[in-house]
Amino acid sequence: MKVQVQGSAGAAKPRQSANACVMQIYKARTYRYDLVMHIEGDSPHNSPSFREVSFDLELQERSGMDEALDELAYRLPKDVGKTGPIEASVLEVTESTDGLNDTDREARPPVLRSLAHEVLFLITCATATALSSLSVGSANTALISIGNDLNMHDASSLSWIISAFSLTSGCVMLSSGRAADLYGRQRVFLIGGVIFTIACIICGFAVNKEMMYMLRAVQGLGTGICTPAGAGMIGAMYLPDTRRKEKAFGLLGGASALAFLTGTVLGGICSELLNWRWIYWIMAVISALMTLGGVFVVPKGCNERNPGQLDWMGLILSVVGMSLLTYSVTGSTGAPFGWRTWYIPILFVVSIFVIALFIWSQHRQSDPMMPLSIWSFPNFALIMVIVFLAWGVFEVITVYLALYFQNIKKTTPLLTSASFVPDMLFGLISIPLPAFMLKWFPKRWVLCISLILLFIPTILYAFVDEDTTYWAIPFPGISISAIGAFLLYNLANLFCSSSAPPEKHSAVSLSLAATVANLTGANGKHVRELARGYRTANWMCCGMMGLAIVLCLFVEETWKEPKVDAEQASTVHSLEVSGVVELDEECVSHCSSAGSHLHSS
Repeated sequence: MKVQVQGSAGAAKPRQSANACVMQIYKARTYRYDLVMHIEGDSPHNSPSFREVSFDLELQERSGMDEALDELAYRLPKDVGKTGPIEASVLEVTESTDGLNDTDREARPPVLRSLAHEVLFLITCATATALSSLSVGSANTALISIGNDLNMHDASSLSWIISAFSLTSGCVMLSSGRAADLYGRQRVFLIGGVIFTIACIICGFAVNKEMMYMLRAVQGLGTGICTPAGAGMIGAMYLPDTRRKEKAFGLLGGASALAFLTGTVLGGICSELLNWRWIYWIMAVISALMTLGGVFVVPKGCNERNPGQLDWMGLILSVVGMSLLTYSVTGSTGAPFGWRTWYIPILFVVSIFVIALFIWSQHRQSDPMMPLSIWSFPNFALIMVIVFLAWGVFEVITVYLALYFQNIKKTTPLLTSASFVPDMLFGLISIPLPAFMLKWFPKRWVLCISLILLFIPTILYAFVDEDTTYWAIPFPGISISAIGAFLLYNLANLFCSSSAPPEKHSAVSLSLAATVANLTGANGKHVRELARGYRTANWMCCGMMGLAIVLCLFVEETWKEPKVDAEQASTVHSLEVSGVVELDEECVSHCSSAGSHLHSS
């Protein structure tokens, strides 16, 4: 007898041998699976029968659908298999944890042996996301020092110190997330950590801009590989819609925002007191510790594989399309005539065409890298646009402020770093804030609050000039933006954790930052014009934040999954849910005598 599995099972999916984080044994808990089956075979009256049956399957161990299907063999109708072979297709599989009390739902996953183990696990996974933000933030206050040391004085050369990193990081995240599902998240996590560590060590010895660009690109490759795996392990470890999961994602979002601000401070301190090269050696140490944590702290079950294969055509098209798009947008600021340079619009049009080919290939691919069905979630596309706008504004106003301090106020890198210390302090205070606010307010309104908190400093910065004091505008703006950024990143992760971790879309941010960098090095008589340019750019950011706030009003409070057909159901989530279970004749004969809790559908 053969059972063909086609369906989705919520947090535990059919044939999911990988990601044991989701399949841990939860003792003293009962998980109910509601299965709808289409059974084809000979009836007791020797005539073909086609019918659907459904029943509840209770398990005392949340150990995956493999075991559930073994149990299924003993729950089939008594008359199945008596007169001939049958085929049973599972049309729908859903998992319910409604019967669990609050204590069970909020309990620590048993695979995490103690509270200390859980904390180390969360820190290890969140560090991957933090390293990406730390790398970008540290470059904000170190660009001038790096440029002076490596003879990079033009704006285009300096901008590519950041752009080279974000180019590779953003382009590989989609494919690396898919690879983590197929080949094991722990394994992919370790590969990314090793790549980033080695690249940071060598980057500290860079002697020219070409070497710097190449190593920054390799660093982006490392974080792009390990970031989805780290976020995925956190998302898979906890039951959905629990305070424990909200706190875990709060740490993930806090780590990213805090790391960006910490990097801004670290870049100034190293540039002034040590050498800019220490930025990358310090990040190498952090990455090495994260990689060791991936070996000794992450549960071994996170290293198992899922059935399926990597969509190589989708990988190539996505990387090429995103690379050309990022290069055309970011490189336009360094081109001789900007967007009027002949190759910039050509590359932009080609990138759009390649991305369209990627989407078309995903529609036709049976095992796609990016299931298009995830975009049918009511909130997913909307949240992506909001994060694209709001997080981009947060990064760009931080870059503007760092450049304002150094180019207009003429402060040293160390004093510039000191100016961002309140950002870190308010960020640390804000870490428990999301979980507290979500206890009293709907997620949608907390998201709106975070956007408003980012909108306020954007307006304030639009009024700064060469005579503005630190305490008048920069200090309140820095403090408020830190709280808003923490809330934003945390809420975006919570809204999207059921399908894919949110990505930080920084192409627009980098383009605006590079535009400002074109004015770097202006002398004293041009300071007023430079300040006017900053204010103009901040008004543009105000418009982007206003649009994000308007879009937030259309976010639905409840995350509802759309109905999908059986072929699509196996790819709605990032985990695979397809396979075949062979049941021998002994099982068939046993199921004919076993009792079942069946009812006709």
